[in-house]
Amino acid sequence: MTSSAMGTTFAEIGFALRISGTSLVVGMVLAVLMGVAGGVLPAFRAARMQITSALRDA
Repeated sequence: MTSSAMGTTFAEIGFALRISGTSLVVGMVLAVLMGVAGGVLPAFRAARMQITSALRDA
């Protein structure tokens, strides 16, 4: 017995995805904040290193 014989297929199961403008903006702002937060610590470490030692260790 297949799922189509039972009356329901996966093609018939669905939902409407609605994204408001507010949730889109909030999501983008959170993504930018997480990106900045993830890049601040490595940037501060790199700024404190000598250029020659940073290139030697790379």
